[in-house]
Amino acid sequence: MAELTGMDFIVDAVDKTPHLPRKDVETQFEQLVAHPTKGIACQIPQLAPNVIIDGVDECANEQLQWRFLSQARGLIEEIFDHFKDCTFRIDLATLDDANRDIEKYLVDQFSDIASKQGLDPSWPGREIIDEIVFKSSGNFILASTLR
Repeated sequence: MAELTGMDFIVDAVDKTPHLPRKDVETQFEQLVAHPTKGIACQIPQLAPNVIIDGVDECANEQLQWRFLSQARGLIEEIFDHFKDCTFRIDLATLDDANRDIEKYLVDQFSDIASKQGLDPSWPGREIIDEIVFKSSGNFILASTLR
């Protein structure tokens, strides 16, 4: 089976509506991003589509950026709704492995800092590490950004 891309949908949209590049950003987004993404999702329901949009930050008109991002948010919510029946939520805070991994990471990182700074090897102490692990709620990103 040939890999489907959104490009086929985009080319088709521009062929059918040649004046599309002169339309408002909402119409362009619907025809060039949302519609192709929904089309791919319907054809391959077991795979979530990936959409990469580059250059939004280079748009000089900040109001236009916000309009575009608002459209993108709506599409993302719609796509998640499309896949909600075949997904399940995992509360990372309930996974012991996540907390153990976070704890190990913190101990290793603090040990490295203590060694480089000539501090007591037990610095900053079990209580501080436990508090950070608790506040991380199973999300490794908090622990990794503390460095």
